[in-house]
Amino acid sequence: MPASLLRDSGGSRRLLVSLKFRVALAATLLALLFYGFYAGSLG
Repeated sequence: MPASLLRDSGGSRRLLVSLKFRVALAATLLALLFYGFYAGSLG
């Protein structure tokens, strides 16, 4: 088990921010991908 899991709120908050950032980035990329397909089908 990694030692980072045993740490308190400081590390987990940073992990949570990193996770939110990755989720937002992935959602943005997916939105752009779907928009590209949608715009491409219209064109």
